[in-house]
Amino acid sequence: MTRELLDVAGRFHPLLLHLPIGILAALALCEVRSIATNRPTSRILFAYLSGWSCLFAIVSAITGLLLARSEDMTDTLELHRNLGIAVAVGSLILAIQAHARQEPIPARGFGPERFWLALTLGLLFPAGHLGATLTHGADFLFAPLRAKQPESTIAQGPTFATIEPLLANYCIECHGTERKKGGLQLHTKEAIEKGGRHGPVLVAGDAKASKLVDLMRTPLEYDQHMPPDDEPQPTAAEIDLIAAWVNAGAPFDGAASASASSPTPVAASTIAASPPSTDAVQALRDRLVHVEATAEGASTLIVDFASIAERVTDEDVSSLLTPLTDHIADLSLARTKITDSSLALVAKMPHLERLDLRGTKITPQGFASLAKHETLDEIVLALTSLDDSVAETLESLPKLRRVHCWRSGITDYALDALRRSRPDVIFDSGDQGPAEALEVEPTVEFGKPTPAAQPTPTADALAPTNSVCPVSGAPLDPKFRIVFDGKVVGFCCDKCLAKFLADPESYRANLK
Repeated sequence: MTRELLDVAGRFHPLLLHLPIGILAALALCEVRSIATNRPTSRILFAYLSGWSCLFAIVSAITGLLLARSEDMTDTLELHRNLGIAVAVGSLILAIQAHARQEPIPARGFGPERFWLALTLGLLFPAGHLGATLTHGADFLFAPLRAKQPESTIAQGPTFATIEPLLANYCIECHGTERKKGGLQLHTKEAIEKGGRHGPVLVAGDAKASKLVDLMRTPLEYDQHMPPDDEPQPTAAEIDLIAAWVNAGAPFDGAASASASSPTPVAASTIAASPPSTDAVQALRDRLVHVEATAEGASTLIVDFASIAERVTDEDVSSLLTPLTDHIADLSLARTKITDSSLALVAKMPHLERLDLRGTKITPQGFASLAKHETLDEIVLALTSLDDSVAETLESLPKLRRVHCWRSGITDYALDALRRSRPDVIFDSGDQGPAEALEVEPTVEFGKPTPAAQPTPTADALAPTNSVCPVSGAPLDPKFRIVFDGKVVGFCCDKCLAKFLADPESYRANLK
């Protein structure tokens, strides 16, 4: 437990380190003002501020040392630690000098107080810079200006020459020369093959067993997902490229084998331009809308409004789904209050495969906005008020394979025409009768028990052994009988039976 408490204390370091920085900056401003106005600095004010600066610098250094215990030591971390200790020592000497002075600090001159203040500030700048490097990466300040690897290069094939820029874009900040979180570095061949504190991250030839790929494909909302959700995320296609490189044997020199020269093809429904917005996903969950990834590592989503269907309007659909248009593959709007205007948004979903419009007020005119949708595979139109004019829209959907259209307003005549024109599509309207069984299990035959194995009880065997109720002494009612101590005991009513069951020993003497 003591170790855990020390770890918690160490995590206060990012909070506390700003306090001595601010106080030292305030002291520097006091001295600048003193020089500019030719007025001496108050001894009491200088001593007061330097004392607090010393206290917080020492506490910050201690918490920093505790925090560093959970990190693997690198040259950057070691130098940051030493500079932090030096800042604490400088603040201590500055506070001692300030408290020893008996008169105001003159406006002119460079006394010991100003010397130690300047020296401490001089140490503070590189210490702060190295701390930012450890937290955000060496190129954090200018990262937005850094050009990402062009797609033409990324598409060349799964060689390390094409994988290295992806690692630089998404991984090296925390797993490179400056930092090696979890003991893992990914900036060289040797480091990648070595792995981290928790073992290897790469199993050449098996992407599914490689943590490097598995953690990237872990859903974004899980803590194990890498990179962290507040960092830039690789696209699904980029992750597939890394997986293809691993499956090709993770070659570090030359090209991969011809059989693995390109990523494993992935269905269009599992690839979106980028991971879905975490804020947009959380907004759905805050409204109690069910949302989940279509598969582990996929950036496409299943969204179901069933839990709040009766309160969902076009405005709700527009505000909640517009940020996720490129990521929805399965959408259920069943029994919601939507109208045709929501279908205009649905038509813009490039990866939508399944759409449930059951029990909605959509019209044939609104449904026509889905015409020629390239990915729709299954549509539920049950309990709607459509008509035969929707047949033209259904015929235009190239990937359509199933339509649930019972009580949808589509006539049998139109359904027959659809079945002839699209024999590749199942139109389920409840008019086809039971499907033919593909296989029938043989009839199970049970053996017949012999009379000895299952004797028929006689009336005498079921007759109570007592003549009156053991509780009340009243005549027996044949409806109330139990077996007690191997004997049939009768009662006059259900109340007496309950009393007997509650305490049978009290009535044992009456069982005669």
